[in-house]
Amino acid sequence: MTDRAEYTARAEECLRLASQVEAAEAKNALLDMAVAWLQLEDKARKVSRAGVALSSLSVAPTHPPTSQPPSSPAGDPQPPSP
Repeated sequence: MTDRAEYTARAEECLRLASQVEAAEAKNALLDMAVAWLQLEDKARKVSRAGVALSSLSVAPTHPPTSQPPSSPAGDPQPPSP
């Protein structure tokens, strides 16, 4: 099952459960969850349509790595490894 299909199935399950409960608070919570699942499915569809695979998204470092040697816990530079 694809992520989008799973999101839709979970939304449908929330709607089915909401139709079976009588307590207004529980019904509202299930309806809110259904909306959230459908919003997630919509976002996944938009990402898929844009041609971006969800698994390829990554965060690039904001700062280049420094060339300073690592420090010891005491703050003193460590001697170079042989």
